[in-house]
Amino acid sequence: MCDTYAAQLSTTDADKGLCGLPEIEEAAEKIKEKSILLATWIAESHFTVFHTGAGISTAAGLPDFRGPNGVWTLENKQRRASDDTRKRKRKQTDPNHEASAVVKVQLFCNLVDQSFHIRVGAMFAKGQTSIIPAVGFSQARPTTTHVVIAQLVAARRVQHIISQNVDGLHLRSGVPRGQLSEVHGNVFMERCINCATEYFRDVPTGSVGLVRTGNKCTAGRCRGRLRDCTLDWDQELPEPDYRNARVAANKATLHVVLGTSLQLVPTRDLPFVGNRRRHRQGQHGDRGKPRVVICNLQATKKDKHADLVIHARVDTVMRIVASQLGLGDTGEHQEDSKDDDPLLQHKDTA
Repeated sequence: MCDTYAAQLSTTDADKGLCGLPEIEEAAEKIKEKSILLATWIAESHFTVFHTGAGISTAAGLPDFRGPNGVWTLENKQRRASDDTRKRKRKQTDPNHEASAVVKVQLFCNLVDQSFHIRVGAMFAKGQTSIIPAVGFSQARPTTTHVVIAQLVAARRVQHIISQNVDGLHLRSGVPRGQLSEVHGNVFMERCINCATEYFRDVPTGSVGLVRTGNKCTAGRCRGRLRDCTLDWDQELPEPDYRNARVAANKATLHVVLGTSLQLVPTRDLPFVGNRRRHRQGQHGDRGKPRVVICNLQATKKDKHADLVIHARVDTVMRIVASQLGLGDTGEHQEDSKDDDPLLQHKDTA
């Protein structure tokens, strides 16, 4: 359902923020130097929180939203290309007009990124197109970054993860549900409206907006109705995930931000909440105020507030971190069967 998730969100152009900013990748030596420093800070930290965005899942074949090849970036480019086409003074009766326009849009998107393609048909006549990635949510598997984060959690180097992603890959990598706040939901999860029992499926629910899925709770005698757990744009962040995220953020002595341009409110402020509060109240003691590290290929408005900014691919950085901290194999996580899928092992009461 990855091809329809973005289209289902009730977003406006203003909601989408800045799209298509250029990517910056530092020299290999500089990336290594900064990554080693990050590993040192993780080793020194008493309570580390990772904040993750769509950029950590692009290596799994899932698109981000605002990157050069992001869903919204390409949609904007398509819209401009379609507007230019319509402005041309061609007669609608020209039998080659529509076919020519379709070919040009397809070629344009293929040149932008081979992992995307345009699905055209009846919608094209209405000026609508839909971009879909080569991999859907069900086929995507944890990347190196997901695996290393899970290893850091298992080694008690990371205490909590706050994720804006809905792809379920943190759970698939083996991160315990109790140490993960999915503040935008999870496309594989349903929750009972009565007892809050969570159910994880092997396929996406197919809807967004906390709507009823038609399934019923099987916990005890509950039989309450289940809803999807994927937020639409105008909905409040879910509890208890957002509450747990705030609690963890205020405890943190180190915030590590990976693969997000930090444009969404209020999640963009979570890496800095504990920083400001402890500094204002003088509660940081000899540990000082919490450190903030941002690793993203695009610049963010929060870079100037960070203690360390790394412009690099997150997988590259996390491999170095894993090596420095003596972690094990960082290869992509694969399950042999549904029985081995960590995502489906979760069934907790929120």
